[in-house]
Amino acid sequence: MTLDTAAATVVAAAIGAVAGGSITVLNMWLARRSEERRQIRELAVRAAIENWKHFNELAQRHGGEINPLDLYLVHAMHLVTALDGRLSSEKKVSEHLRKTFAITKAAQKEILQYNRQMDEAARSEK
Repeated sequence: MTLDTAAATVVAAAIGAVAGGSITVLNMWLARRSEERRQIRELAVRAAIENWKHFNELAQRHGGEINPLDLYLVHAMHLVTALDGRLSSEKKVSEHLRKTFAITKAAQKEILQYNRQMDEAARSEK
C-alpha cells in the first residue's frame, strides 16, 4: 500500500506535532518540578532561620549555647521532604520524624567535632 503525497504530508505533520508536543509537555513538567523543589528548599531555609532565631533569643535570655545555623538547615531540609504527600499515615509520619532526628543528631555530632578541631587549630596557631 502506497501513500499519496497528501496523505504522506498529513502523516508526517501528525508525527511532527506529536513529537514536538511530547517534548513541550516534558519540558513543562520538568520546569514545574524544578520550581516546586526550589520553593521547598526556600521554605526549609526560611524555617531553619526562624527556628535558629527563636532558639538564639531563648539562649540569650536564659543563658546557654545554641547550635550553629547549619544544623537547623539540615534538620529543616530533611523535614520538608515530607511535603510531597508521601506521609499519609501516622506510621509514616513517625518513621520520617525518627529519620529526621537521627540525621540531625548525626549532623550535630559532626558539626561539634569540626568546631572542636577548628578551635584546637586556632589555639595551636597562637
